Amino acid sequence: MRPALHVRLSREIQESTSPERRRAAREALCEARGWKIVAIAEDIDVSGYSRGLDRPGLPRILARLTECDMIVFFKIVCLARARVGRAFGPATHSR
Repeated sequence: MRPALHVRLSREIQESTSPERRRAAREALCEARGWKIVAIAEDIDVSGYSRGLDRPGLPRILARLTECDMIVFFKIVCLARARVGRAFGPATHSR
């Protein structure tokens, strides 16, 4: 597998998990699974809610989607919060 890593942190403060720790955890996961990291982008001090998918680091990953098989992030909220539906269109559900 060829993952891209994305690290987002709303606010870099002492009480939060550091960007370095989040990045190291993703790198360790990829190494443990034998995956070769093809790209890394960080969005530090960037809100996933107010900016949605419009932030500096994420487009660098999205521009390289043909080179990677997946994007590894800490939690889905690290990709985007409530605005995900707006970015990707309305959700469809089947019953």
